[in-house]
Amino acid sequence: MTIELDREDTEIDVRSVRILLTPPVEHAVPLSLDASNLDGELWSAEAPPLSPGRWTVLVEVRIGDFELVRLKGAVRVK
Repeated sequence: MTIELDREDTEIDVRSVRILLTPPVEHAVPLSLDASNLDGELWSAEAPPLSPGRWTVLVEVRIGDFELVRLKGAVRVK
């Protein structure tokens, strides 16, 4: 599974991107993926095959030295 983040605003100083995938199992530890910057705007992370179910996705984007933006959602893996 490949996860890619594409940012359009070139004014943002993105320092790092981390993706946390929490499986649909109670008390499970999230899978942590550090994304790599491919070309200045595109970030990519490789995830192992995921088990079926509804996974929680948390994307943490480090902007500049002091700001961390968190984006949360879910995906259903079949």
